[in-house]
Amino acid sequence: MLTFERLTVALDDLPELVRSAAQPDSPTERRLLLARATVPMDPPEMLATLAFLVSDPAEMVSSAAKATLQSMPPQLLMQAIRQSTSQGVLDIATREIQAERSELLEDVIQNKSAADETVAYISFRGEGNVLDIISKNQMRLKRYPKIVEAIYFNPNARMGLVLNLLEDAVRLDLDMTAIPGYDEIVASIKGGAKRGATVAPQVEPPEPAPPGVPDEPEKVFEADEDAQPPADWLTGGDEDASGVDDDVFSQVLASVSSDNPEEAGDGPLGRNLLSEIPKMSVPQKVRLALLGNEAARRVLIRDNKRVVYMSVMKSPRLSDKEIADYAKNKALNEEVIRMIATNREWTHNYSVKMALIEHPKCPSALAIGFLRLMQVKDIKTVARSHDVPGYMARAAKGILDAMEAGKKF
Repeated sequence: MLTFERLTVALDDLPELVRSAAQPDSPTERRLLLARATVPMDPPEMLATLAFLVSDPAEMVSSAAKATLQSMPPQLLMQAIRQSTSQGVLDIATREIQAERSELLEDVIQNKSAADETVAYISFRGEGNVLDIISKNQMRLKRYPKIVEAIYFNPNARMGLVLNLLEDAVRLDLDMTAIPGYDEIVASIKGGAKRGATVAPQVEPPEPAPPGVPDEPEKVFEADEDAQPPADWLTGGDEDASGVDDDVFSQVLASVSSDNPEEAGDGPLGRNLLSEIPKMSVPQKVRLALLGNEAARRVLIRDNKRVVYMSVMKSPRLSDKEIADYAKNKALNEEVIRMIATNREWTHNYSVKMALIEHPKCPSALAIGFLRLMQVKDIKTVARSHDVPGYMARAAKGILDAMEAGKKF
């Protein structure tokens, strides 16, 4: 989940007449009078004072300041925002403004004094015209690429806007590596190879096979830097790869962000929305893979496009339970299984290691390495099993023989 640094309001940003009364060491009653706006001030001065007192150490003062700020008449608040030159004041005002007062957020993002971090915060939570205005300020985007990332992960952002924004990011050569699967996103937009060279996963050299276990030729995973995708890479040869329209995609994205099981893919409504996934374009599927919930990922992990199923594996919402389920699924692509097997964090899970041992697509050297870490009862189970690759059963028997002979394996 993205986080945004909360800025602070300096005492110097307050009108000189109220600075002494607003300081934390002044009597609480005086600060409370300011928080309730009982002292006459111009709108910009009042906004600065309230923004400062929002962080007051006394809860009654900070609560009163928040309530006053949120109840300020729109015209006064609009005037104050437009005239403010304090980054801290604009940031605090942004965070305290009610979401439905979007016209005020437009004033914030159009104020040249607004900090980039504040605009990024709005980008992650705003919608409609607010996002359109932000996306057109390419000077700010180039200066602070985190804004593009924030809009990408904002479920309120229209897919059309996101695609245009990502195309701008590619053209401006912005560093967007903070977005999981950004190389895949670029490839899906351009219909070409990834940016830069592809780096093969780092796999530790396998340990020598235990006694009685024949060496198994290991497949070598190498990235072909000169490989170019086929002409129909982006569409996959589909007759219609234009995807669903923005409204449908937004509805699906909203449903998979919902806490309501009926809407989140488990009820009839959710299942009906998820039925739209096969009709989506590759960029739509990629974004859904990164932002969607477990129900959406359950569909997308089976997609035949590498860019899609690998985006599922890079989702920040991916859970340990899902990894364990994927490790057991023999229908998934070999690259997914290899990615799980080479991830130290995921393979700390005992059930994941056990599933990989039994998976025919797990690289043999890695699977045998996991087998050496298993409990004796599980090694015996593998040795007797007819559902594991033959070399795994032989490896298990070799480990058991070595243990019986008191040898190190």
